[in-house]
Amino acid sequence: MLLLQFVKTADNRLGGTFLICHTLIDLAVVGDFQAVSVAVLWVLHLYRCQIEIAAFLRKEKTLTHQEIAKLDEILQVHDYNHTLLIAIMQDIQKEYHYLPEEALCYIAKKLKLSEAKIYGVATFYENFSLEPKGKYVIKICDGTACHVRKSVPILEEFRKILGVSEDKPTTDDMMFTVETVSCLGACGLAPVCTVNDHVHPAMTPEKARELIEELKGEESGKEVEADD
Repeated sequence: MLLLQFVKTADNRLGGTFLICHTLIDLAVVGDFQAVSVAVLWVLHLYRCQIEIAAFLRKEKTLTHQEIAKLDEILQVHDYNHTLLIAIMQDIQKEYHYLPEEALCYIAKKLKLSEAKIYGVATFYENFSLEPKGKYVIKICDGTACHVRKSVPILEEFRKILGVSEDKPTTDDMMFTVETVSCLGACGLAPVCTVNDHVHPAMTPEKARELIEELKGEESGKEVEADD
């Protein structure tokens, strides 16, 4: 009960500093040092989230009417249920390929949750990204099965062709993002990569070049159609 009280207090926009300290003392007095450790780690994470959320709130962008309509549509699908926050954020990331800061602020207001709570979830799960990604997100598996079947040369080929790196994974035109993942769950097809979750099995550096040429060709075709 004391740990639950602590977490609720810490999550309430990090208010009630006196109550937080008092609860920590109570936990220590009853000898529940494991709970103390969990509570301290949790509140430190929330404080970090609060600092970072304050930083990007100062540069909050204005959502377009179209973007607001899309976010409302996603929220309606989940009945504006704050307990379905992760599913809501997954749908937002599927739409944008990342979690835009302004979208997080918007759903926080609509779900009546603190910005720190939303941001805490976004930073806790590895699958969520706060960094903009390209239209085509290429994920190269570097799990054991793929690694022994030479996934590294495939990764290097993608990066060489697109001019990206581990520190700069997205192209300047926001068309491609190249990432590595520990496992894609398709070991029998190794080495594997995905493009926007579409699986490409038995990859080679040559196939990597062909894939990029194919995707660029599709984009060129769309531009021609748009001009017509």
